[in-house]
Amino acid sequence: MVRKLLSRALWLVLLTAIGCSATLPVSLEAQLLVAWSFVAALFLISSLKTHRTGRILGISFAAFVTIRYIIWRTTNTLPAPDDLVNFVPGMILYVAEIFSFMMFLLSTFVISNPLNRKSIPIDVTDPDLPSVDIVIPTYDEEANLLLITLTAAVSLDYPKSKFKVYLLDDGGTAQKCNQADALKADAARRRAEKLKELCAATGAIYLTRERNEHAKAGNINASLSKIGGDLIAILDADHVPSSDFLLKTVGFFVKDPGIALVQTPHFFLNPDPVEYNLRTFPRMPSENELFYRNIQPGLDRWNAAFFCGSAALLRRTALEEVGGISGTSITEDCETAMDLHAQGYRSAYLDEPLIAGLQPESFVSFIGQRSRWAQGMIQILLLKNVLWRRGLTVAQRLCYLSNSLYWFFVFIRPIFVLGPLCYLFFGLQIVRTNVPEFFAYILPHIVASVMLPNILNGKVRWPFISELYEYVLSLHLSRAVLSVLWNPRAPQFKVTAKGETMTSNRASPLAGPFVWMVLILSAGMVAAVWRFIVLPDSREIIGIVAFWNGISLLLALAGLGAVYEQRQIRRFPRIGLQVPAVLKLDGISFPAQVLNGSANGLNIELPIPARSHLSESMIVTLLAPTQDEEIEKPITLRVRRMSVSGGTFSIGCEFNPVSQTEAAHAVHLVYGNSRIWAKRWQGRVPAERSALRSFAFLTGLALTRGLPAAWNICKGAVTRRGAAKESSETVPAQ
Repeated sequence: MVRKLLSRALWLVLLTAIGCSATLPVSLEAQLLVAWSFVAALFLISSLKTHRTGRILGISFAAFVTIRYIIWRTTNTLPAPDDLVNFVPGMILYVAEIFSFMMFLLSTFVISNPLNRKSIPIDVTDPDLPSVDIVIPTYDEEANLLLITLTAAVSLDYPKSKFKVYLLDDGGTAQKCNQADALKADAARRRAEKLKELCAATGAIYLTRERNEHAKAGNINASLSKIGGDLIAILDADHVPSSDFLLKTVGFFVKDPGIALVQTPHFFLNPDPVEYNLRTFPRMPSENELFYRNIQPGLDRWNAAFFCGSAALLRRTALEEVGGISGTSITEDCETAMDLHAQGYRSAYLDEPLIAGLQPESFVSFIGQRSRWAQGMIQILLLKNVLWRRGLTVAQRLCYLSNSLYWFFVFIRPIFVLGPLCYLFFGLQIVRTNVPEFFAYILPHIVASVMLPNILNGKVRWPFISELYEYVLSLHLSRAVLSVLWNPRAPQFKVTAKGETMTSNRASPLAGPFVWMVLILSAGMVAAVWRFIVLPDSREIIGIVAFWNGISLLLALAGLGAVYEQRQIRRFPRIGLQVPAVLKLDGISFPAQVLNGSANGLNIELPIPARSHLSESMIVTLLAPTQDEEIEKPITLRVRRMSVSGGTFSIGCEFNPVSQTEAAHAVHLVYGNSRIWAKRWQGRVPAERSALRSFAFLTGLALTRGLPAAWNICKGAVTRRGAAKESSETVPAQ
C-alpha cells in the first residue's frame, strides 16, 4: 500500500512539474537548449525502461517536449483565418496533430505499468473443479481445419468428466439447409453431415440452430440453453489449443469468484500478408505482438483486458447476467468484455501462448478482417456510450476510449503522408515557421515521439513499423470507417477467410491506391528538386519539407511491396519443432529428430544408415513425446519423400493414423506443446532497433521490395495493354 501511494505521489509531482514548466514562455535559444536536454535525458534513461521508474521518467520527459511543441504550434504557427487557402489545410494538419497528441496521452496511460500475471496451478483431483464447455463456432471452414482443432480440444489435459467439446455449426442451420437455392442447400446439408461424422469420430458434440441470426454472437448464445458447464471456453475454428490450455487458465476462476473472463494471446503460426509479402517474418516484430504483449497487459493493470473472440474462458453465470455474448456491434468480443466490466466483474490476461492460430493469407482478407475490427470498435464508441457507461471506472472508460479512438488513424495517417505536398505542389504555407524554430520545437518533438515508443514497447514494435502498418491499412479502412460513422448500425459480421493459396506472384486487387500514392509522392520529390533550383532563398525549408516527403515516399514504396502478393501454395504452415524421437521399421529402431511439421505430416532427420532401409510409400512408426516429454507415443506415418543434403538424411512423411488416439498424438506433437509455443513466443521477437536502424530497415524494404513490386506492376500493366490492343486489332477470318 505504501509503495502504491509513493508511486502515485511520484506521478502527481512529475505531472504537476511538467504542467507548470511546459507552459512557461522562454526565448528560442532557451527552448533549443531545454528541448534537446530532455531528449538527451530520454536517451540516458532508455536503459531503465524495464523498470517502472524508468518508464515514468521516459513518459514525463517526452510529455514535456511534446507539450511545449503543442503550445508553440497552437500559438505561433497557424495561418491567419482570413487566408483560407493556407488556413484550411493548415487547420486540417493541426487537428490531426492534436488528435495524435490526445492518443499519445491515452495510449501512454494504458501501457504505463503493464501487469504480468502467472498461471495459477489447480489440483486435477479436486472433485469441485469447475466444469468447462469448449465451444468452437464454425460457418464455412473446411473439415480438415476443424479436424485439427476438434482433435486437440477433446484431448486436453483436464478431468474428462469435467469438460465437453461442442462444434457450433452455423453452416448447417435449418435456414441454410432449406434455402431456395437448391445447389447451396444441398451443399449445406452435405457439409453438415460431414461435420456430424467428424464430431462422432473425434468425440465432440455437434450443435446447430434454426436460423443464422446475429452471426457468431448469436451462434454462441443459441448454444447456451443446450450446454451446462460452469465455464465456457471459446475457440475459433483455426485456433488449436495446447494440451494444458485449461490447466493454466481455470485456476483464475477457482481463486477469484469475481473473475468473469480470462484471455490468452492469439499466437499465429503464419505471417500476416504484410510480413509475408515483405519477407520480414520473423525478422521484424509482428503487428499483433504490440497488442498481445504490451497493450493487453497494460489494460489488465486497469482491469480492462478485453475478450478477443477466441482463446478465452468466460464464467457462465456472469455471461448470462449480461444477456450472453453482446451483439450490438460486430466486435462482439470487446463489447461483451465491456458489459462484464460494467457489471463489476474482473478480467485477467495471461500472457502465455496456449493456442496456435492462422492469420489471413491474402491482403483482401487482411483488410476485411481489420475493417470489421475498425467498424466494430467505432460502433462501441457510438452505440455503447463508452465515456458515460454506468459501472465502469474512470480508468476503464479511458482504456475503452483509447481502443475505439485508435481506429481514426485511417484519416490521420494520410494527412501526415500528404501534408508536404501542399507546399511542394502549390507553395502553401500551412505551418508558419522557420529553420531555427524547426530545430527548437519540431525536431525535438519528432525525436521524442520516436524514442518514447521504443522505451515503452521495447522489442515488440520498432520505430516506423507502426507508421508502415497504419499507412497500409488506412488507404482502404477509411471507407469502412466512414460508412459506420454515417450509419453505425449498418456493418454486418463477415467471416475472415483462412487457408487461402496463391499460385503466382501478383498485385493484390486492392493495390491501385498504393500505386497512385507512389506516383503522387514521386511527383512531390520532382517538385522539390524544381523548387530547390528556382528558389535559392528557400532552400533550407525546401530541404526539410522534401525530407518529410521522402519518408512518406519510403512508406509508400514499402506499402506497395506489402500489397504485391507472393506465391503461397501451402494451406497449412510448417512449424519448427526440433523434437527428439525414435523411428521404427521392420523391427529396427533409429534415433530421429522431428525438424518441423504441419497438419499434413512431418519432416524428420535420420542417420545416414537408415536410408538403405527406407523407400517411398513405406509405412513407419514414430515414437515421439507430446506434452509430457517423458512419455513417447506412437504415430503411424507414410514416407513420401527422401533426400540427402550436406551429409544429412531426411524424410518427408504424411500422417497415416490407425486410430483416433494416434490422430490426437499427431495433433499434440505438432500443435499441443505449450512449451514449444512459449519458446517461440519469447524467441520470436527480434532484437530491439534504434530509430536510425529502423529507418535503415524501412529504406531497405522500400528499395528491395517496393521498387521491384512497382516494376512488376508496371510491366504487367504494359503486357495487359499490349494484349488488349492486339485482341482489338485482330480481324476474324471471312
